[in-house]
Amino acid sequence: MKRFIGVLMSVLLVFIAASAAADPLTLTDDYADTVTVYYNGEDASDGSYVYSYRFPHASVPENDTEESDLSAASVNRYYEKRIQEYTVDYIPNQADYFASQYQDVSVDVTYQIMCNNDDYFSVLLHKTENVDGETEETWEGNTFSRSSEMVGQLTSLPKLLGILDAGESDEWVEDRQSNRIWEVICTLVWNNIRNNPDHLSFDPSLTKEDLEFIITPEYSLDQDFYIDENGDVVFFILSRFILSEEAAEETGYIPFRMTLEEIDDEM
Repeated sequence: MKRFIGVLMSVLLVFIAASAAADPLTLTDDYADTVTVYYNGEDASDGSYVYSYRFPHASVPENDTEESDLSAASVNRYYEKRIQEYTVDYIPNQADYFASQYQDVSVDVTYQIMCNNDDYFSVLLHKTENVDGETEETWEGNTFSRSSEMVGQLTSLPKLLGILDAGESDEWVEDRQSNRIWEVICTLVWNNIRNNPDHLSFDPSLTKEDLEFIITPEYSLDQDFYIDENGDVVFFILSRFILSEEAAEETGYIPFRMTLEEIDDEM
């Protein structure tokens, strides 16, 4: 608890020292496009791979020296790089794979803003993939820090909690600290499942060991959460992994809301 308070005080001092307070990001026209790859040149009769995306696009004034403008530019760079990587590598490779399987595929990626304030810009991506009529949905959280010491950085739970420094590069330290927060998240989520305050139909055979397999330090601590407007962490798990089969068809993911203080108390 003392360490948590110390982290909060440090963040507060940095915030006060900033030359200008960051305003919520102003958004302009989305990054949006549809890329279509026909398996037989321009002939659609042999099937196609269609990838549609929509990502947030922050408005960056000409004078981008202020903190708010720097974070806007960083958010844009992240999604511009992601679009480039997808159009150059991911989409052609996926199209080649599904063409070899003789499967028609359509992918649609959209987003929802979960938090846009002085501290964080948090986005929840929703991906719907349809393969020959079979649909699968996935979600991914992208949370960008807007504080002056981590301005514009895509942040993970360990860095969000101050367990790792923004510039931490020691792989051993990073793995060790990430494992600590992973254990805490697994415990908090498992306790929530056992108490089941929302009376959800969890899979009766689900064990904590199953949960620890579903929640991974390598991925979950970076992308299986978002920040809400209250500054709370909302960790989420795809419902098909933890709910009964019937219940899983009714909802895409299950959110587990927890405050930073709750997480820190478990550390």
